[in-house]
Amino acid sequence: MRRGILWGASVLTATMLLACGAGGGGSPEDGAGPGTDLALDAAPDILPDLPPDAVGTADVPFDIPADAPLDAPPVDPALAALQQGLAAMDAHYWYADFNLWFRDPTNLEGLLDGTNQPYWWQSANAVEVLVDYARLSGDTSGDARLAGIYDFFVNPPSFFPVQANFLNDYNDDSGWWAIAWMKEFDRTGDPRHLAIPRAIFDRVSSQWQEAAGGGIPWNTTSTYLNSVTNGLFMIVAARLAVRTGDPSYLDWAKKDWAWYSQAGIFDPGTGVVFDAAQNHDLWTYNQGVVLGGLTELYLATKGDEYLDRAMALADAAMTHPALQGVGGVLKEGKPPDPGDQPLFKGIFLRYLQQLRDVLDTSDDPGRAACAARIHAFIDFNVAAMQANARDADGMFADTWEPGVVHAWGFPSQVSAMAALLAGL
Repeated sequence: MRRGILWGASVLTATMLLACGAGGGGSPEDGAGPGTDLALDAAPDILPDLPPDAVGTADVPFDIPADAPLDAPPVDPALAALQQGLAAMDAHYWYADFNLWFRDPTNLEGLLDGTNQPYWWQSANAVEVLVDYARLSGDTSGDARLAGIYDFFVNPPSFFPVQANFLNDYNDDSGWWAIAWMKEFDRTGDPRHLAIPRAIFDRVSSQWQEAAGGGIPWNTTSTYLNSVTNGLFMIVAARLAVRTGDPSYLDWAKKDWAWYSQAGIFDPGTGVVFDAAQNHDLWTYNQGVVLGGLTELYLATKGDEYLDRAMALADAAMTHPALQGVGGVLKEGKPPDPGDQPLFKGIFLRYLQQLRDVLDTSDDPGRAACAARIHAFIDFNVAAMQANARDADGMFADTWEPGVVHAWGFPSQVSAMAALLAGL
């Protein structure tokens, strides 16, 4: 499906750095959970209208501080779960010496022989989660971590297998980082954070496949054109147009959408987005990034055609039977996989939430109705995730349905954090 970032021998030159200490807590191996039992039975107040077959059997513990004053406002359960989940994510996966999340920060030998690789595009999504959390909560305690990531990777050490400005050979990976730092620019106004997406855009746009009819390739050495890479490119271009005032970025976003529209990526029968014209796999995050691109085009142009298409795609994806599991809970269109796939659902909910927020500003009854459907869909799936996939330590599993085999890992944790944010 995808690939891990190459690590291994090049990091041998970093032995002295690694000797400084592990810098993070132990991590459950991907595919094996930090806990084996999920005490299921969710609290009724966070399970609005959840049908019986969408809930498993375990309790969802929310930790209220023991020293909270009696007259303190109630702690929002979703916010409490988010805070606990972010702390658990760092405890299991953060490696301080390299300012990034790794599969196992305590496994020194694995860092040296390449079996313990860093999470790269997944870390970009984790950065986006931290930025969204800080923006919504006002909590700036993660600012030092965000600054450390930026400072380390804007010009990374030569042994680290990525390039300056958060680039590597995979254009989708670079797109995630462009989006993350643009969000941080929106929060801080720091022009350094806008320089990253501009540099990424310049490199990625130079690979446009004009001779093949258009599109951005998946990586720098292939001509494979897929949904996620081009959806991310559309988001980045449209957002840059708004933030810089440069109309050439908007021209690129429109050009990419024109390619999308005729590339054979949409299912003509249902309207959902395939992984690629040559690959009809159905993933939730492909729906998400195209929703994001269409929403951004609407925000940049106020063109109703973009918003209408986004609404149609949202309805198609939310009701597609291949994306509905036990009890109607969101799942992927293929069997569970412990690799990248566990992150996809949170990305989908993130962009559904963005579309919902835009629709909520409209007086049009049709748009209001679509916003209500999205709101109910997000609430339903976040509640199911809390009930079925969360352990007592705040770790979340890859599947959100009841009665299925769960696996834990960094991607599933980031996905859950994005989903919780979408539900706030």
